[in-house]
Amino acid sequence: MKINDLYDSAKEYINKLKAEKPNFVSDPHAAICLAVNEKNELFTGVTSVRITGGKIEAIHAEAALLMLMKSAGQMKVRQMITVQVKDNSIIQPCGECLDMLFGMDQENNSCAIVTEPDKAVSAMNIRFGTSSDANDMFSGFDFDDAPAASSSALGAPVEYAKRIVIDESNPFNASASDEEAPSEVRTFAEDQRKAAQAGENAQNNDNPTSDVPVGAPVQTSQPEKAPAMSKEELLKQAKERKKMTKSNFSFWKR
Repeated sequence: MKINDLYDSAKEYINKLKAEKPNFVSDPHAAICLAVNEKNELFTGVTSVRITGGKIEAIHAEAALLMLMKSAGQMKVRQMITVQVKDNSIIQPCGECLDMLFGMDQENNSCAIVTEPDKAVSAMNIRFGTSSDANDMFSGFDFDDAPAASSSALGAPVEYAKRIVIDESNPFNASASDEEAPSEVRTFAEDQRKAAQAGENAQNNDNPTSDVPVGAPVQTSQPEKAPAMSKEELLKQAKERKKMTKSNFSFWKR
C-alpha cells in the first residue's frame, strides 16, 4: 500500500471515531495505528487502557494493534503508521512498541514506519538510528588506525608515568641493576640461622682457647677398641666353647 493511501485511511478512521465515539477519543494523547501485513491485509489499533495492580495504565495504539495481530496469527508487519486523533499528526512508535514488533518476527526489522505523509523509515533505523544521525555511544573510545609517527603517539600514558613519584626508601622499588639489591630472597628461617650463628661466634670470642670452629659438628666420645687376641688365646676359647657344647648336648640327650 502507498504511504499516502495509508495516511488517508488513518484520517478517515479518526473522523469516524470522532463522529461516533467522541468520548472514546477525548484523551489528548489518543492515537490510531494502522498496519499492513505480508498479505496486504489492514489492521487497526486504538489507544486503550488497562488496570494493573489497581493502577490504570495506557496502552499505546501500536501495542494494541500488535496484540490484535498476534491473536489473529499474523506476525509479519510490512507497513505501519500512527496518527494522533486531536490533530492528525504522524507520530513515531516508542521503543517498547518497536521491541514488541521485533519480537514478533525477525523480518519486522525492515518494517516501513511512516514518519511523514510521503516518507517512511525502517523500524530498525527508528529504534537504533543510523550512522549519520545517531549519536556515537562510544564517543571518546574511538581508535586511530593511522600508524604512529613516533613513540610520542602514546602521549597520555607517558605523561601519566612522568607524574609517578617512586619511594626510594621502599626496598620493593629498588632497581634490579642497583648494587645494593639483594642477590637472594631473605626468609625468616634464614634470619634465625644467621642470628644463632652470630651468637655462637660471640660465645667463641669469649673463650679464645677453644679450637672448635664455629658451626663444626659436635664430636661424641666413642669406646676404645679391645686389643687383638693372639692365636693361642683364640684356640683356647674355641676348645672351651666346644667342650661346653658337648656338655649341653649330653644333658639334653638324657
